[in-house]
Amino acid sequence: MNSSKVSVGAGKLSHHLQNAQNRLLLKGGTVVNDDRMFPADVYIEDGIISHVVGGIDTHTHMEMPFMGSFSADDFYSGTRAALAGGTTMIIDFVCPKRGSSILQSYEQYRQTADSKVCCDYALHVIVPHFDEKVVEEMKVLTNEKGVNSFKCFLAYPDVFMLEDDQLYDFFVHCRELGAIAQVHAENGKLIARKQEELVKKGILGPEGHAFSRPEQCEVEATGRAITLADAANCPLYVVHVMSSAAAQKISDARQDGILVVGEAIAAGLATDGSHYLNKCWRHAAGYVMSPPLREKGTQTLLMKALANGHLECTGTDHCVFKADQKALGKDDFRKIPNGVNGVEDRMSVVWEKGVVSGIIDPCKFVAITSTNAAKIFNIYPRKGRIDVGSDADIVVWDAEATRIISASTHHQNVDFNIFEGMECHGIPQVVITNGHVVVDEDGALKVSQGSGRFVPTPTFSPYIYSKVKARDKLRQYEQVKRDPYTGPVVNLDTALKSIDLGKSEQTGEPTGHFHSRPPTKSGSRNMQDSSFSLNGSQYDDSVSTRVSTRTMQPPGGKSSSLCTARTIRPDADLHINGCSTAPNAGLFDTAPTDDADLKHVNYRYRQIEQNISLFEGVQVIDAHGCYIFPGGVDPDCRLLNPSDDIPVADNFRRGSLASLCGGTTTIVNEVPVCPGSSIVEAYNRQRTALDAECCCDFALALSVPLFSPDVANEMISLATAKKVVSFSFRFRSGTSFASITGLDEDSIIDAMKLCSSLGVLPTVPACGDPAILDRIAKNVFSSGFVGPESSFLVSSERFEADTVSRVALLAAESGCPVLFTRVHSLASLKALDEQCSNGGVVFGETSIAAIGCPFSGNTVLHSDWAKAASCVADPPIRSELTVARKLLNHVATGKLLAVGSAHRAIATGVRAGVGLKDFRRIPVGQATAGSRLSVLWKCGVEKEALLDPCAFVAAVSTNPARLYNIYPRKGRIAEGSDADIVIWNPASKLSQPELVPDGVEDPFEGLHFANCRPEVVILRGQVVVKEGRLVESLKIKGRFIQSEGFGDFVFGRTKTLNSVLTASIKPVSREPYSGPVANLDASRQETPPPKESQFYRKEDYDNAPRVALPPGHRLIHTSVKTAQPPGGLSNSFWWNN
Repeated sequence: MNSSKVSVGAGKLSHHLQNAQNRLLLKGGTVVNDDRMFPADVYIEDGIISHVVGGIDTHTHMEMPFMGSFSADDFYSGTRAALAGGTTMIIDFVCPKRGSSILQSYEQYRQTADSKVCCDYALHVIVPHFDEKVVEEMKVLTNEKGVNSFKCFLAYPDVFMLEDDQLYDFFVHCRELGAIAQVHAENGKLIARKQEELVKKGILGPEGHAFSRPEQCEVEATGRAITLADAANCPLYVVHVMSSAAAQKISDARQDGILVVGEAIAAGLATDGSHYLNKCWRHAAGYVMSPPLREKGTQTLLMKALANGHLECTGTDHCVFKADQKALGKDDFRKIPNGVNGVEDRMSVVWEKGVVSGIIDPCKFVAITSTNAAKIFNIYPRKGRIDVGSDADIVVWDAEATRIISASTHHQNVDFNIFEGMECHGIPQVVITNGHVVVDEDGALKVSQGSGRFVPTPTFSPYIYSKVKARDKLRQYEQVKRDPYTGPVVNLDTALKSIDLGKSEQTGEPTGHFHSRPPTKSGSRNMQDSSFSLNGSQYDDSVSTRVSTRTMQPPGGKSSSLCTARTIRPDADLHINGCSTAPNAGLFDTAPTDDADLKHVNYRYRQIEQNISLFEGVQVIDAHGCYIFPGGVDPDCRLLNPSDDIPVADNFRRGSLASLCGGTTTIVNEVPVCPGSSIVEAYNRQRTALDAECCCDFALALSVPLFSPDVANEMISLATAKKVVSFSFRFRSGTSFASITGLDEDSIIDAMKLCSSLGVLPTVPACGDPAILDRIAKNVFSSGFVGPESSFLVSSERFEADTVSRVALLAAESGCPVLFTRVHSLASLKALDEQCSNGGVVFGETSIAAIGCPFSGNTVLHSDWAKAASCVADPPIRSELTVARKLLNHVATGKLLAVGSAHRAIATGVRAGVGLKDFRRIPVGQATAGSRLSVLWKCGVEKEALLDPCAFVAAVSTNPARLYNIYPRKGRIAEGSDADIVIWNPASKLSQPELVPDGVEDPFEGLHFANCRPEVVILRGQVVVKEGRLVESLKIKGRFIQSEGFGDFVFGRTKTLNSVLTASIKPVSREPYSGPVANLDASRQETPPPKESQFYRKEDYDNAPRVALPPGHRLIHTSVKTAQPPGGLSNSFWWNN
């Protein structure tokens, strides 16, 4: 369109003026649409543009019931103020009570609004609860009532808030209806907890509102809503984004291809949270809204997010309350009605903060104030554009004019304005809605009550849902084609009858049976063959023990192996010559290793220095060319963990022997606890079995499936009397899933506060919410997916990231550090990085399977069902090498502190017996206890060269010991530390041992690491592994390692942070509020009668003189179609200035 095509000549103008019926001509302006600006005349006939654009406020609350009161602006006064500011359409919210009919509430709102509105409007509908009745009413609203958007809340428990499982169902239903799901993103449960604590501290003023709703509450909830909506493939609209970090969450999601739209509001673009600290109570209360205003600088960042397209719309969340209404919370900030003004000031504020500041241009201004909203809610191009056939909603904008915003001059029905005193460049000179001039060139506001129209918003907006359809096609996954499984299938019922799940299977004498593999094609010995047996037997047990192995020269000369002067005894002094040590590997310790001699007596190091003097009877190991590491500490082991009544394939003895053979001398074993049973009794059972059978040293971490006062008392007993190192919690949302174990938000906070008081580190696996994953798994299974690869379809890595973000937020509120175990995905890594950057005391640990399986090629995508099933884990092990490399990089840089085994050995027959036809029942876990060090060395040091020996030791030994406060007794080679030693020969030629039980798939099969394993392992001064094989294994006995609370490595910074936060949150000293207070018991005042409309009557038009204008004067010739103004039906009017 060019100016010549829309210009109207003088002769044609006089013709229309002589026949002015519903016609209007705007001359000499610049038309601004979202895509371009151009000079043009605009001609309007019957309210339709034939040949600049009214604003759409996407978020208002007129006469809304809230917190015991009603917002002061009704549909008449509110829409009248909107028109005064250049907004020609609003989208308001139907606000039903919890448990009521959303359809009836809609009808009531329509009845109220239709008789009052002065401009066009549409309606969103809030869904405060979700059940079958709501599902049916949503269908009616979309199909018959012209509603295409529904809003849910993550805030306001017991009033509006939906639990996560309900949110997911809500998103699924919106997707089916073609509706837009809106969300108020704040963590409601955490806010409620913080409010209670602040009130107890005596913080009752408006500042308490901001303190109780920190930025991270909004950020976490925003990320969670995005994840749930994405899982349902439902477009998401995040209302009133107030935090720059929340805006970044939306930006990141959009870059990942997720369909999410963000809305900024005028208040967040032009004011900040410093007002909550104002000494005047009324002033501070006037800014109370949710989410609250943020710190200075956020406003510019939000405007830039609009400029870059990361946020797309601007609303106001206009919901005003007068001073006496705000005063309902004068003694308790929780009772202050939430809401601020903006519907009249939005256009000027956005122009001032965006265009005048140079962040956006006029086209972008039109896009974010009108066009984008029209496209999103499927009313474009009827609204949001100046074009032939579009509604004649026009604003003649004077970019040079200025005004000072003030409550004394605005049209909003409230005695306060949050933009008070702000000078704005750019004001509406003339406002036209549906062809009616409602603001003339003199600034006179001329409106008629009830003249606005309801605008239906059709479903399946092309702007949004065209992308949904494309994503549906991309998400049509295919099952992995594999041959039928023909291996053993265990009858679980029979197997369980023969196994006591509370005790370890006893180990008998050696049977003489060893793992064997056939010879190679050339007849040579298969180097994968091993003489290692998990029951400790060796092929040479019947042969007398050789006390010295001569390889080159005996003592007095060179030797590269074990050489002693007398028979080995457990209490013999031991000396290691010429080794390279990495005893002090710290989080960022990259110093080169040093040559030193080691000497230990009575299981503790006595000397570490060069050229130690020897005396008679000292056992000597020559370790030239080898590394000597402190014994490995496995921070995440699950020996004999028959969770879900699934029998495991090893016992404490066999599993601990495999750990020793792999270089791990201490394990932190997780004690499984059945829901409802005593965690103390579970501890006693496993402690008794481990004392009798475990061959390596061990500490214990207790799994806590549920939290209650009784459980809390047991936790206190275990931490103080039994010295357990940790408590493990699985996070889940909501309380409606009694069959799914885990702790909800309230329980997590209580449990972590208890851990903080005990000085015990809590751990949380970075797994998705089981309540939600269970819902998704049912949908996936019902679609015909049954194989192990289906776990990818169920557990998006965003669920793992949400758990990290959410639990880290709860931990910060509790003043407690937290360790996230089994960090397996890029998304959870990113979430962990974000929490660390935000100052959270959070730590991360990954599992060796997440690193080694992609390198070995064994993942759930494997064509062999047995191998694919053996890699099923929670959270899933990603198949991409890029993920494994990223995990290694985080280990190398210390962002992931530790690498655990997450060992849980399940026989293939057991997996097939329960999960062959249903992926949901495949037991999770891998047999990795004996391979942890070797796989990390192979992948991280040799293949990728991302780790050096110091970083390697930090990840497998030192950092785990520090995390659980058993350092420097464990995890360090130093005088006084336990003499747990691994002699590591990078040039070893030893055969690779079999480190998994019979019938269990090796997840690392194909990853050859024969030269990446310990040659000698020493446990508390006793040689337990020699030349890669166990020695004197039947006499090995581990010890229980106690942990004292409040380790400095974990709790040192926590104490400082807690003291800083306590000092920063304090009440503002101000004079008590002494103004009026609204009486909620009194009946609500009726809306004042509408003022006389200022529309001209027909006779005024007929008698209007035709006066010629002097040259250069500007005219607006209007003809306006109205409803029925006072005086009777009128079709048009014309006036001359």
